[in-house]
Amino acid sequence: MRTPLCKLLQMLQLALVCAVVAVAGSAGEQADEQDVVCEVLETGASDCFPRVFVPTNGFQRVRKGQVVPKGLHIRLDWQTGQREAKLVDADGDGDKPATSSDAVVVRLPDTSDPLADEPQADEPQADEQPQTAQLTSIAQESAGLPHQQAASLAQILDGMAHANTTSLASTLAFLQDVVDHVDYGADLLKSEAAVTVMVRLMSDPSDTGSNSLSLQAAHVLGTALSNNRVAQERAAQYGLVAKLWRLVEQQAHHRHRYLFTFGALVRSNPTAIREFVLAADGLDRMASLYTLESDSRVRRRLLALFGDLLDPSMTASGDDGDGGGGGGGTDGKSIVGGVEAAVVDRWCGISREAQQDDSLADDAAHALEILEQHGHCKRG
Repeated sequence: MRTPLCKLLQMLQLALVCAVVAVAGSAGEQADEQDVVCEVLETGASDCFPRVFVPTNGFQRVRKGQVVPKGLHIRLDWQTGQREAKLVDADGDGDKPATSSDAVVVRLPDTSDPLADEPQADEPQADEQPQTAQLTSIAQESAGLPHQQAASLAQILDGMAHANTTSLASTLAFLQDVVDHVDYGADLLKSEAAVTVMVRLMSDPSDTGSNSLSLQAAHVLGTALSNNRVAQERAAQYGLVAKLWRLVEQQAHHRHRYLFTFGALVRSNPTAIREFVLAADGLDRMASLYTLESDSRVRRRLLALFGDLLDPSMTASGDDGDGGGGGGGTDGKSIVGGVEAAVVDRWCGISREAQQDDSLADDAAHALEILEQHGHCKRG
């Protein structure tokens, strides 16, 4: 016979087990909620899906808000402007020809975006018309081989000339994930159609939004040019030094972002530095822009760019002799030597004054250090 004490202990044990189960269930529900994204449809119903994209052997639409794991086979649907993804087939995805209903495909490399503060693309707007111009030749689905990737990317880039706003937004968002790979960045600058479209987008004075196509184009182009000598050399054929600097001067609403793109073109690019500084009076034009500008972000980028243009470590050409534009190196001292003394003195004054501003002090100190190394801005 069980005593009242035994019965009481059994009841306590049962209560404890129930409490543990309830806590575990609550924690599981919270974890599930954190791993799920829900949207409210026009009908009022909820449409929920995993926050992390779950790949299968067949293509599935990547939903807005989903995180896509690295290493998947991803394609861009030109008609809908949406991304689709699946697992990479063990046999390399086959070699079957693509049909007119297939999307142009590029397998994304395992890279990360170096500029987290730069603009990201909006989702395509529902009221935009679908793309009417179809590509006459559709690339085969990428099997992960370099020549197939390049062929697919070339199709995407050349297709930009016929794309509408929806397709351009999707394409630019796609390229942001690709062009920081050095080969893809060089491929971008191989496409006259893509470069022409990006400069046109950046030239639109009405596109002033914080997440506009012009900013997306500037980010993609700047990322492709950054530390990419082949891309920088190919840029020369389009006259981008003059075009991008003109955009910096004219487009005040995006000036600090356009300076990123321009800086990516000229840094460590002796040919572009000579063209801008010596042939286009670049340092004088930079000084005039700095004087007129009140945005500290723009002033900081101008100071940093000025120092880099004269820094020997930034301006020395490579030892292969084919990328320096006319042979021989380009150092800061030779650059300063070709600039009028009044312009150099102007930058001495700008740099000294900027040292009094905490947000500009570091870049100003670097600019003064470089100028003093070349025998300028001496005190006393």
